[in-house]
Amino acid sequence: MACPPKCRCEKLLFYCDSQGFHSVPNTTEKGSLGLSLRHNYITELERDQFASFSQLTWLHLDHNQISTVREDSFQGLYKLKELVLSSNKIFHLPNTTFSQLLNLQNLDLSFNQLSSLHPELFYGLRKLQTLHLRSNSLRTIPVRLFWDCRSLEFLDLSTNRLRSLARNGFAGLIKLRELHLEHNQLTKINFAHFLRLSSLHTLFLQWNKISNLTCGMEWTWGTLEKLDLTGNEIKAIDLTVFETMPNLKILLMDNNKLTTLDSKILNSLTSITTVGLSGNLWECSPKICALATWLSGFQGRWEHSILCHSPDHTQGEDILDAVYGFQLCWNLSAVVTSMATTYRVPTTEYTKRISSSNFHMGDKEMPTTAGMVVTTEEHFPEPNNAIFTQRTKDRTMSTNPPTKDPSSSLMAMDNASVSNCHIKNVKYNTYMPSQIKSDK
Repeated sequence: MACPPKCRCEKLLFYCDSQGFHSVPNTTEKGSLGLSLRHNYITELERDQFASFSQLTWLHLDHNQISTVREDSFQGLYKLKELVLSSNKIFHLPNTTFSQLLNLQNLDLSFNQLSSLHPELFYGLRKLQTLHLRSNSLRTIPVRLFWDCRSLEFLDLSTNRLRSLARNGFAGLIKLRELHLEHNQLTKINFAHFLRLSSLHTLFLQWNKISNLTCGMEWTWGTLEKLDLTGNEIKAIDLTVFETMPNLKILLMDNNKLTTLDSKILNSLTSITTVGLSGNLWECSPKICALATWLSGFQGRWEHSILCHSPDHTQGEDILDAVYGFQLCWNLSAVVTSMATTYRVPTTEYTKRISSSNFHMGDKEMPTTAGMVVTTEEHFPEPNNAIFTQRTKDRTMSTNPPTKDPSSSLMAMDNASVSNCHIKNVKYNTYMPSQIKSDK
């Protein structure tokens, strides 16, 4: 076996990395199966550059200085399955660059300077399975660019300059399962543009400039299970958008500009197991009730707290705490009661500030004064998913002393011990007063 100078050869694999090559080395060995020329100083790929490597199955040319790729540079590499050209300075590729690579399965063009792609660049690549175009300067995707890529399963177009998507931009990608469009400049998304992606499982759209989501036609996208919209500028969502995705399991919309969500949108999320809604501009007024109701019955999880943004007196409060603490949504009491019937927690001692003038113990109505503290020990139902967990808050007790009633289980407190006293770590529970039992 004739091993090129400066290279390390193992059987039919040639490793010529970091050896200061300015051009592809020559060899008389016609049977080489793999060639790595990573981290060299190659600036140009000429025509028939790899004529002496006709048996190659993989070729790595990443981390060079390649700016020019001549037409038919890869002439004769009919058996090539993997070609890596990432981290170079390529700004243009002739339309026939890959025309003879009929068995190519993996192509990496990421971290180059491509601003456009010829519509026929990938023509004939019917066995291509993964295509990396990340970190270029692409502004548009030509119509039918991927028409012949019938086996493609992974496509990365992230970190480019895409501003819009063509309706037929993804035509032909019938087996695509994962699509990366994050870190572009997309301003709106019409999910009808993804109509041809009948096998797509995961769609990444985070960190664009998307302000609204629409769907221009009725159809069912039954394969999509994960949608990441984190870090956009979403203010409005079409009411029927998620009806298109009945099997969506993961929906991430953290760090957007949402202030509320319509109940129709939330009710269409029938298969969700993980949701991300933190870092939005949630308005904790009665407008938040639809979201609070949905969260109260949500069986899945969210990783980050969902906090109020406005009005000022609720800012920074957990949405569900604000809803119950400020009594924003009276209809939720029924939800809590029904949820609580199937859950039990260990015996706990808790304190609760009574804000109403009367509360019920069993079948008796007991008069109280605002600011009274109830201390009892009892088994209480815990709301589902620990959503309505007890939150520790600092609050100031009313200066009015409690009414003494020997028949009640309330702690007797005289005026001196109550007047002007500041109670810390008062636990606010989500249970209705009618659920509190006396500890007689």
